[in-house]
Amino acid sequence: YSPPNEENDNFINYWPTTHVGRSFTLNSNHEMYSGGNGYFPQALANPIFGPQNMKSYFMLTFGKWVILGLDSAYNASQTSLYMKGDIGTEQTAWIQDIASKGGFTDKKIMVMTHHNAFEYQGATPPGKLLPLWEQVTTAIGRAPNIWYWGHIHNAIVYKPYTENGQLSQARCLGHSAIPFGKASGLLRSDGRNIDSIEYFAHTPDPNGGKRVLNGYATLELNKDGGITEKIFESGNSRPVWMKTTVG
Repeated sequence: YSPPNEENDNFINYWPTTHVGRSFTLNSNHEMYSGGNGYFPQALANPIFGPQNMKSYFMLTFGKWVILGLDSAYNASQTSLYMKGDIGTEQTAWIQDIASKGGFTDKKIMVMTHHNAFEYQGATPPGKLLPLWEQVTTAIGRAPNIWYWGHIHNAIVYKPYTENGQLSQARCLGHSAIPFGKASGLLRSDGRNIDSIEYFAHTPDPNGGKRVLNGYATLELNKDGGITEKIFESGNSRPVWMKTTVG
């Protein structure tokens, strides 16, 4: 259950309206706990997100980039409380249609979902790939070049994963709001990151306790397929992690 105006009061009313550009929003398991009654009739119906045309998924193109924003929550199983991502048949057919028309040919593909396609420890043991990975990559016809998700309350940069010769990178960016602590499961007994992890959020909250700092990320895309990624923490204007990949 969620109050009738929660989406407007705690999301829409805080969204910046003075910037130049277009805004897009994705569905999540939390939205589905109320049956999507905030996300669909309030968020998607608001002019702020008008470019989505009331669809919970979308595609953007920029130079060599194709960005797929997918709804991994609507078709997720209610019996598992929408915790495991699923894109369903409608989006699968939509992606396959794009692929059949050459929409991904000679392009770099970025996928964005709420749900994770890896377990939190990565794509290889002790983590593993999840069904969402196979759903999306099968529909596209290959692994995306980079995939961003939230869901897990942490910021995690995974080391590159290769499938069928395609190098794919994945990032979890779920550390913007809910308090969370240092993920001991991402560390080895000697205190170093496990092999699949390049970086994860771990700066202690200066207010004490076991919490670590929340944060956010920015992306800068180049038309030639290059990208600069930056992860920031609350109270720090300098990125705590960044990477530039040329096209």
